[in-house]
Amino acid sequence: MKGYLLIGVLAWAQPADLVILVETSQLTCGRPIDLMRQALRGLCGHSSGEVAIGTFSRLQGGQAVIWLTTPSQPLRDIDGCHQLLDRLRSPCDSIYRVNLLYAVEDAINKGYGSSLLVLTSGRETGRGLTVAEVRYLAKKKGVRLYIASIGWLVNDEATQGFLKQLAGTLEGEEGTLVIIDPTSSHALDRLRAFVEQVWRRTEAAVRQPETSEASLPSVKEETPPLSSVPVWVWIALAGVGTLIALGLVIRLLRPKSTPPSDTVSAPSPTPLVSLAPAPCRLIIYYPHTQQEVTLPSTNVPITIGRASDNAIVITDSTVSSRHARLFLQGNRWYIQDLGSTNGTFVNGQRITQHPIQVGDRIRMGAIVIQVAG
Repeated sequence: MKGYLLIGVLAWAQPADLVILVETSQLTCGRPIDLMRQALRGLCGHSSGEVAIGTFSRLQGGQAVIWLTTPSQPLRDIDGCHQLLDRLRSPCDSIYRVNLLYAVEDAINKGYGSSLLVLTSGRETGRGLTVAEVRYLAKKKGVRLYIASIGWLVNDEATQGFLKQLAGTLEGEEGTLVIIDPTSSHALDRLRAFVEQVWRRTEAAVRQPETSEASLPSVKEETPPLSSVPVWVWIALAGVGTLIALGLVIRLLRPKSTPPSDTVSAPSPTPLVSLAPAPCRLIIYYPHTQQEVTLPSTNVPITIGRASDNAIVITDSTVSSRHARLFLQGNRWYIQDLGSTNGTFVNGQRITQHPIQVGDRIRMGAIVIQVAG
């Protein structure tokens, strides 16, 4: 009995191959939800593989995702798979609030799988998380994001720009985003093709044999034993060593010549090299867009904050009026917190004053700033 119980626990804890998030707000209600359900049915019946499915809209009771699986559903169980997808017919939420980033973060942290497919309208109304933070988390956990935009906001440029940033297409990652108008006659075919493409990629990643030292054939470097080296080789090496030693002795015993005093010239002064600061750019990530700022090579401090008279203005309620300042010290940039309410963080650590370099992540309230070269 204990053996069966252990097997059951292990089966429950086994991660899924593909994690699927389905938005159920008013922005995906009706035809978008129906298209999602029909397209996902194409996964049912695969001889291998499991999926984890959850729905999301706003935070409900502190939960970002309502998981329909515990944690995964075998695709070979056709009846169980169809019954699971039928549960997506439940009434949509009556409000338009969507916490998309919190849902993606929750799915990544759950660790159910390394591929995450999000079927969404693209609306984000939550606060406190940024696209940069979610993408950083996904890369850290090794999770690949795939997004299908199939709600009623497909013609909204800001929304689609937000999804492109989240899917990584702005970073050159191809095949991770599809935008489908639910009113199109080809919407279902396009969504089915995208879901199938995501599944093929996921399957290939799962089945790819892991290369480890244990699986690699052991190759022993054969070193000939000392006894097998011909005698003439040792004689030649000994002769070369003797010549090198004689050369060093002669060089050390040779008297040093001192040039006449009137011909000795004073050493030329080493020219002073001006250390100019390396070019530095800041990429400021907002919930739906981003801003790029190039820092000037000047000793005048650059203030950052919500007030309009700052050198860099960030219009976000979590940023103080006078939040922080950047200044040059030598050839290096430093950031200093100006007593802000929510603090200034560099790579996750709260600071009062700290040097910055390319690759650092600065956070002010809910805003993340990437330091680029």
